[in-house]
Formats: sequence, structure tokens, C-alpha cells
Amino acid sequence: SDVYKRQYQRRVRGNMRQTVLLFSLVLSFSLVSSHSWVACTDYRGARGITGDNYNEADCFGFARNWETFNGGGFGVDRGYNYLPGGGAPCNPAAPRTTPFEAAYSDQYPMATYVPGRQVCLAWPSKNHVAASCTNAYIPDNGVKLLISGVNPSQDPTQAEFDNNVLVDWGANPFGEIAFKGYQNCSAFCDNMDKSLCSQCFIVPNLQDGIYTVQWWWEFNEGSIYTNCFEIRVGGGTTPIGSTPTDSSGSTPTDSSGSAPTDSSGAAPTNSSGTTPTGSSGTSNPTSPPSTLPPVPLSLDAIQPSLLPIEITTSGEFVVKVTYNAAGPRVLVVDLLDTPTYAWYGKGQINVTTGENTAEMTVMIYKPPPMGTNYILKGWLVSEADFNKADPWAYQLSAFEVPVEVGTEVVYPDNNVVPGNNDSEGKGLSGGAIFGIILLVLLIVIVIALILVYQFKRDAFNSLFGPKKAVITHSDDTDYKLMSNK
Repeated sequence: SDVYKRQYQRRVRGNMRQTVLLFSLVLSFSLVSSHSWVACTDYRGARGITGDNYNEADCFGFARNWETFNGGGFGVDRGYNYLPGGGAPCNPAAPRTTPFEAAYSDQYPMATYVPGRQVCLAWPSKNHVAASCTNAYIPDNGVKLLISGVNPSQDPTQAEFDNNVLVDWGANPFGEIAFKGYQNCSAFCDNMDKSLCSQCFIVPNLQDGIYTVQWWWEFNEGSIYTNCFEIRVGGGTTPIGSTPTDSSGSTPTDSSGSAPTDSSGAAPTNSSGTTPTGSSGTSNPTSPPSTLPPVPLSLDAIQPSLLPIEITTSGEFVVKVTYNAAGPRVLVVDLLDTPTYAWYGKGQINVTTGENTAEMTVMIYKPPPMGTNYILKGWLVSEADFNKADPWAYQLSAFEVPVEVGTEVVYPDNNVVPGNNDSEGKGLSGGAIFGIILLVLLIVIVIALILVYQFKRDAFNSLFGPKKAVITHSDDTDYKLMSNK
């Protein structure tokens, strides 16, 4: 029947969702504070050794308008991350200025590069590193630098950037703890949100002048984050005439004791001279496990605990988010599309200091068309900043998890749950309904058997059973037995 056909289709779709869920869970550990940005465009501090931390005094070049976005320290979310999604290749919140020097200052200068010299760039880890303190299944689809022609009058288009690769550092292999690509963050487990990540390259033979450079990182496939900055090539200023040094005056080295000299972007090795492996020292698995170890939350970090994998075009649904708040905070979950980040729904809840799991209802305020190009974005912000004009610019951490807009609200256990306006989405799951029907049928059959048995017994007794007698009382107080005929 159509009912059973629909139940079968739902089970098949449920199995597919479980597969998607496994990858969503794999991603969810890495989607905490799901973004990053280049923090220093000429970093001369120590790097590649466990325990290294970012030191702003060792930074000799910054991205555009860094003076506006630097507040709070290295890795603090101030809205500098940018997901182009097919739009402008450079963050409109940090636009190109005329003259271009206006986007920089004495405290946060523009970098100067010298052909043939090594330059290192630095960015915060933002929880996106495969390591023994997380797991081996943190995605990374590559990080690179793209460059304009000399002395551009405007920002290049993305296609123009794509045609001019300055250096490609590649990606960290999925399923490996190798600290390659974006994930070249040797001290990650010391501070998963704000540890130092870096890569170096040898400046090629570029014509003297000004260039616009795009830092380009692809997290999940299609989720590309960029930042733009200017560099001066040549110019004869003091900082560019020697090999970069760290604050101690020595050349930065990796853990093997020598500075990288080529442009391959190879990841540093550990103290044994080998590529780091998992905490057990064994080779890393090649496929995701069915369950993943929990990721400890740093202060003001959040992590999805229960999210639907499918929602409807109207109504509401319930989500659960784990947080570790350093003070009074507001936890928000938005329903957005990609790549435009158009807004369709929201849920929010005030949380107090400490680590806990919050449950909230997300209301759909604007019906989204059915499709798979949607995300649930959770973000945490202080109560004071939440009341400002653009509270998302002050988010302390965030995650983004894909969700499908369909005909029912479905959670990872394959159950259709209440909490939406879709009539098909309300009530029990198909298996529960089938079980109830069987129970009702069994009860009906038992009752029918009892009635049949009772009827047959009464009929038999009326035909063949002993005659009943009654005792009556006569006027003279004598008793007599009377037949019941």
C-alpha cells in the first residue's frame, strides 16, 4: 500500500541520513568556531616547535584594516573572517582604500617582501586541526596565497586571483594527524582555539611595486574563507634587507633545527624527526570510526549536541548546544542558506557561567524553499554585545552544520518528531505506529476468541447441560422443588 511504501522510503532515507550524520558528527568537532583568517602577513617569531605561541611583536605585516579588528588579541573573533560565497573576493568590511596606505598604520604596517627571501604567515587554529586532543577527521581542503598584478587600481576578481597563485601549501590529508596545510599548528593542543598556525615560502622574482594578495583557505569542500592584504615588493626599507628573525634575533626554525628553504610548504616534524601520529604513536586510521571522542571545550566555545538533519519550511524545531561560558552569554542558532547567508529563522537563550548543554526552540520566520543548501549556525556572544547593532560581529565562537529543508523534522535517530507545522511530521514514527496496530489487532483477536468461547459454552449448556431448579416458598412454609421448564 501507499502507507507501507512511504514507510519503506522513509527508512531508506533514514539510512542515508545516518551516513550523512556520521560525516556531520565528524565535522561538528571541527566546526566549533567555524572560521579563520590571516593574522600576520610577515611573521618572524619561532614556529614549528611544540609550545610556540604567537607574539605580535614578531609580526611585521598585517592584513587590511587590522587596527579595527585586532581587539582582544590573537584568535579573538571580531568579525574579520569572510566567506565570499561567490561574492566579492575581499571582505567588504575591510575594503580597499585610496590611497591603499590608509588601510595600514605604524602599529599595523603593510608587509614588505623581498624576492628570494623567506616569508612566513600566521593564523589562529580556531579548533580546526587534526590532533591527539581532537581526532584525525578534521577537514582541510587547502590553503594558498593568490596575487594580483603589480600596482592594481582595484581588487582583482576571484577569477583573476585564481589565475595567479603565489604559493599553494596544500591540505592536511583527511584521516591523518600530520600538521600540514592549514593545520600546520604544532602547539594546537595547548590552545585549540587560538594556537599559532603558520606556513612559509620563498618570495619569487616579482617586479618592484604594490600587490594585492588574497589568503585563501577551503575548510569543508566549497566553504572558502579569504582575507586580502597589500604587500610592497622592493623599496629598500630596513626590515626587508635581511632574513626574517624571531624576537631572539635568530632565524625561525622547525623542529628539525633548520629553516624551510623551498616553497613546498612541508609541515614541520616532531622532535623525533618524523611526522606526528596519534597519541598512541601508531599509524592513523584510514576511515572514520563509528563514534568519536568528545572534544573538551575551551572558554567561550560551543559545540552542537543535537541538531536535526532535516527540517520543514515552517514551524519550529528543537536544538541542543553544549557551551563553556566565561560569563553571562547569549547563545544563538540561526537558519541560513549558503552561499548568500540569507536568514530564515532563529532561536536564542541566555546562559550563565560554566559548561552545560542548552536546549532551545528555533522558530522559522521566513519559509525557506526546499533544498540542501542550508546551514544551522550557532554562535555565542556576551550579553552586553548582543544588544549592539551588529551582535554577530562580536561573536566569541561559532559552528556551522548543514541541514536539509524538506517535508518533515528528522533527527539523527531517524524519528520524525513533533515541533513543526507539517502534518506528516507530527506523531509517532512508522515503526511505532505499526507496533501499536499489531497490539490492537492482538487484543481484538483475544476478545473475539473469548466471546466465541463463551457463546459456544452457553449454547452447549442450554442443550445438554443439567436442568436448573429453583426453590420457591409456598403459603404453608413447605418447600418444593420446581422444574425450570
